[in-house]
Amino acid sequence: MFGFDLCFRIDEAALPTPKSTQSEWTLYENWGHSNCLSLMIIKTKIAKHIRKSILESERTREFLALVEQQFEAADKALAVKLGPSLERFPSAQGPNEEGVSGLSLGQ
Repeated sequence: MFGFDLCFRIDEAALPTPKSTQSEWTLYENWGHSNCLSLMIIKTKIAKHIRKSILESERTREFLALVEQQFEAADKALAVKLGPSLERFPSAQGPNEEGVSGLSLGQ
């Protein structure tokens, strides 16, 4: 697929005018095709129940930014939810001063 990643490599092509050159029209069409295919492929790889929680976008880059925002929010919510339960387990807190100084290094 030649130019499949065009929508990632360049910004959205400007809408051509009647005075635009053939290369400008071609770039616009190729960018649109690349964007549509990329967005379709990415969306098919995301589970439906996750995809429903992500806002819609017609641009691939924008959609990926929305996916990132959704997962950052989900990570924060999970950390808040799991935080108190993880504090109950001393091994989850990591080594403290006393624990490190009490280690034998084989000397």
